[in-house]
Amino acid sequence: MNNIHILKEYQDRVYVYNVLCVKTYEYYNQLKSVINIPLILSSSVMTILNSGSFEPEQLQIPNLIVNACTTIMISLINNFKIAEKSQVFRNLSLKYITLLHEIEHKVNNDNNIDADEIQSIVKQYDDLLSMNEYTFPEHIKRKVKKIFSGKRILPVIISDNESQPSPPSSKQHSASATENFIL
Repeated sequence: MNNIHILKEYQDRVYVYNVLCVKTYEYYNQLKSVINIPLILSSSVMTILNSGSFEPEQLQIPNLIVNACTTIMISLINNFKIAEKSQVFRNLSLKYITLLHEIEHKVNNDNNIDADEIQSIVKQYDDLLSMNEYTFPEHIKRKVKKIFSGKRILPVIISDNESQPSPPSSKQHSASATENFIL
């Protein structure tokens, strides 16, 4: 297997991992926003209740309910580490894009790629894999697999050990890493 072929396989894997990271970041970011909206509303209701001219006895139960809801939402955010996951996947996405650009540069501009350059790419790829301490949501893995199965070399995490396609033609590989992908 020649070095360009190996790089193109890693180019596919890195691209698919980037898509996984972007979609997972978007998922957790949206989830964080959905949970934060009721939190903002409950804090606003609490402010209105506490600043109104109500009898303290009348506020006891509504105050308790609003405080309980606020506490539950904050606990959910903290327990599931939604904000942290969102940030981790965003950072990984940026690092995968950087690696993808490096691979694209080597594939398109360097005819004499030696074993050390391949080893460097593989090490960077492995380092990025080990940086991710969270799993990808299953529904995102299924969608990404459905989109890229048979079109790109899939990473092991979504490949199910099925036969991988031969690398796409250079025309298909010339698309920029910033191309749109819709799930």
